[in-house]
Amino acid sequence: MRSALLLALAFTTLCGCAATPGGEGPTWTGYIYGETTKDRFDLIAPSDRVTARFKIPADSHFYCRVYGRTGNLLADFDLKEGDKIELTGGGKFSLEIYSRGDNGYWAATLIE
Repeated sequence: MRSALLLALAFTTLCGCAATPGGEGPTWTGYIYGETTKDRFDLIAPSDRVTARFKIPADSHFYCRVYGRTGNLLADFDLKEGDKIELTGGGKFSLEIYSRGDNGYWAATLIE
């Protein structure tokens, strides 16, 4: 029990999640240090079609890989090309935020 709690605390520290007001779903946040870090979080889609909206620094180039429930890569998005990713089919998705050299904070909010 204690190790599970510590793991949950570590995950929240590295890739935080918090509810947001205004009818939006949870928000995940993190910080990318160039090519050496990747942040990954799981998202359980409450319906068959949900959208994740990303906020990244204007001067940074971040990407997002989307994995399905079995760990298979579904897509790799360039977040400079658009700040929203639509997830369809419901269930669990894993999202991995990474960069090819830029640094900065990022946030992803579930919107419907």
